[in-house]
Amino acid sequence: MYGITTAFVIPLSISMNIYGIIFYYARTSSQRIAPSTSNTMTAHIPNARREMKLARNMLIIETLFTAAGTPLLILYLWQVMQPKSPPPESFYLLSLNSISLFITLMMVMLFYMNKDVKDIAFNYRHGARRHMHPVSTSNRREQMLQVTRY
Repeated sequence: MYGITTAFVIPLSISMNIYGIIFYYARTSSQRIAPSTSNTMTAHIPNARREMKLARNMLIIETLFTAAGTPLLILYLWQVMQPKSPPPESFYLLSLNSISLFITLMMVMLFYMNKDVKDIAFNYRHGARRHMHPVSTSNRREQMLQVTRY
């Protein structure tokens, strides 16, 4: 039971608490800003969209984290409840592979949800790279000499 508490329950509860605090502060900051702008409903729409996006992202991350640890949790509970009949060996493989699979999915979703990173990667992939041209040192010296002369 110590292993499941250390590996699954404590990290899940810590991340849920941290995301709850982040969501609370994002919500209260948008409520503080809203009265100073205007009383119209259109002023609240960007804040509501931002809060919905934040809640969606946090829900996806927590769902993937929970799904990754659930087979391992079931495996531990099986061993505690029925110590004389061990679970099938394939269930051990499933629980270990589920962690790798869902963590990979979490990284893919984080990449997909981050617009700036996604745009940079797609622009790099499609050849829209910024080319840096070297500046010659002789031109720089001439510019410095012109600046010092005046």
